[in-house]
Amino acid sequence: MGRDAGKKLVTDITYIRIEDKFVYLSAVLDLYKNGIVTWAMSHQIDLDLVHTTVEQLRQCTLQSDVLLFRSRIPVKKN
Repeated sequence: MGRDAGKKLVTDITYIRIEDKFVYLSAVLDLYKNGIVTWAMSHQIDLDLVHTTVEQLRQCTLQSDVLLFRSRIPVKKN
């Protein structure tokens, strides 16, 4: 892994239409390598999708011990 790889990561969630339904793709991109580090898909856009993506990211080899993750997905309170 390059010296700067894993230092600057960005994430986004997008949707993919399949016939009359949607699936949601959450991906993490390494800005240095310009490549996908990890990704997850779901039929729902919710915190479980974000959690799955973050857990997969934690399992990757990263150079930083600090992970800051910000999401604009509204949290539904029970």
